[in-house]
Amino acid sequence: MRAYDRLIDAMAAIAGVLLGALSLVIIYDALLRSLHLGAAVWAIDITGIAIIYMTFLAAPWLLRERGHVAIELLTARLRAATRERLRVAVAWLCAAMCLYLAWKSLG
Repeated sequence: MRAYDRLIDAMAAIAGVLLGALSLVIIYDALLRSLHLGAAVWAIDITGIAIIYMTFLAAPWLLRERGHVAIELLTARLRAATRERLRVAVAWLCAAMCLYLAWKSLG
């Protein structure tokens, strides 16, 4: 489990670095446009790709930290054991969806 936690932490760190780099790319593009020096035409493509990678890299960390947005209207009324089983089922569903999306993106 320790190696898995380190992997999740590393993926979150990479997502953070991408976010910082993405901010710099946007600032660079805005400066070029403001100074009428043209535009970094590659910035839009890089931004789109970085957003996708940041989402998938940070999602496991966010799920582990329970930082994801949750609507607790239903779950607050459940018993603790049922709520925990539901949480585990949702985590497995999220993992399955990530695996499916990864598999589809390879093809």
